Amino acid sequence: MRSYLTDLRLFSRDARLYLIAVTIFAFGLALPTAYSALYFNALGFDRTFIGVTTTAVLLGGAVLLPAAMWVLDRLGRRRAMLLGLALNWSLWSAAMLATNGMLILALLVLSGFGNVLYGLTVVPLLAEASTQRERTSLFAAYEALITLSLFFGSLVAGVVPALVVLLMGLMPGSAEVYRVALLSSLVIRAVGMLPLLRLSHRPVRDSFDETRNSPQLLSSAKVLHYLNPRNLLKLRTPVILFALPYALIFFASALVVPFLPLFLRADFAATDADISTTLGIANLFIGVSSAVVPVMVGRFGRVWVVAGGCALAALFALGMVVESNALWMVALFIVLRAGVANAIVPVYRAFTIDRAPVAEYTIVSLLLQLSANIGPAIAPPLSGIAQQRGGFLPVVVVCAALFFVSAMLFAWVMKRAKTSGQSLEENA
Repeated sequence: MRSYLTDLRLFSRDARLYLIAVTIFAFGLALPTAYSALYFNALGFDRTFIGVTTTAVLLGGAVLLPAAMWVLDRLGRRRAMLLGLALNWSLWSAAMLATNGMLILALLVLSGFGNVLYGLTVVPLLAEASTQRERTSLFAAYEALITLSLFFGSLVAGVVPALVVLLMGLMPGSAEVYRVALLSSLVIRAVGMLPLLRLSHRPVRDSFDETRNSPQLLSSAKVLHYLNPRNLLKLRTPVILFALPYALIFFASALVVPFLPLFLRADFAATDADISTTLGIANLFIGVSSAVVPVMVGRFGRVWVVAGGCALAALFALGMVVESNALWMVALFIVLRAGVANAIVPVYRAFTIDRAPVAEYTIVSLLLQLSANIGPAIAPPLSGIAQQRGGFLPVVVVCAALFFVSAMLFAWVMKRAKTSGQSLEENA
């Protein structure tokens, strides 16, 4: 614990600016997290369409990836990240004002371009803003602040629709109420981008040896070249192995998470306040879990923390659909599953980045980003179709099974990970 607190005090100026920015930005994301599905449902769209809205963002990111790499090459990471955030903000604003389904999907597809720009840049920029010793703590603090901000934002979100009804005289539960609430959150997200304008983008000197500390990162042309699986196998970093279990946990979560507000409303008659409070407490637990996970890593090692977290997430997912009419019990399992499933993400990110030469940071970040996007791009529409036919229970059972499989894969991959031809121990 003392070492962890020391790392927090040693963070660079740029690292602190990232943390300030993400704190504000994530606070503004709480309303979309709680109410996007309810908003689209209020517009008259079914669960299949709601699932496709998630797919649209990620599909746009995948299709526009070459363009994003071209922009990244020409603008550099810092400016590309700011452009990505600005594009995502403006396109989401337009989507919230639209009512035509095809137009909404088109705007969300384009917003994926901003998402992928941010995703390509944030992990390497965080890595450059920290030393190897600090990296796990920085990544954990980054995830913790996101989720803590989502918690406090969710508490506010619980009263925003009622406040909109009171001030504007709109009908409770109507699409107009949710639209005003969602647009108000975009103002906060805009403020969150301001600290990023003050970044110096001067990499912190690390303790890497000369063979790992390459002066330049991969160009976009070379990154795209490495997307060929045969070329990926030539990298010093086993990115395909690293990406497999990572992709699976995001796929499993995406079967369930986008539909939780609808599940709580349909099965338990949950109010807006009930839903936002449940999701807010889940985010609080994610934040607490992410903050303490470096201590758990120090005690048990990364392999046990990541694999064990997956197994626990599977058990808690099954708990969400136990035979019970008690909203509090289902909410408890939602909270527990969210906490353990998300706490392992920064641990695994730090594990992979520590095992990559600096010259391969971009490709490792890219492959992890792609693997994290594959599941959420595919799973929500499939889940929506399955729910239309068989309800929520079969989807949750599949989610739990995939988490169990992921636990075994994480343990296998992490124990056999190698860097520079040298076997890594579990606690490396």
